Amino acid sequence: MFVEFSAYTQVIQLYSNADLSTVTANGKKYQQFRYMIFPGNGAAKSADRVNWADYAAAKTYLRLND
Repeated sequence: MFVEFSAYTQVIQLYSNADLSTVTANGKKYQQFRYMIFPGNGAAKSADRVNWADYAAAKTYLRLND
């Protein structure tokens, strides 16, 4: 099984050789894809201190609102 992506202006495409639709089992969701889009008009930040796998840490670092 593989998943790959392509990103273009206003387009994100996901390709897979399996059905990776969201699955709900015992009240938990699996196989969900999440993505964050940031405008490119701001100054770049040093991101080596951020755990990007931790959504709360990334949200705090990037000063995102809910």
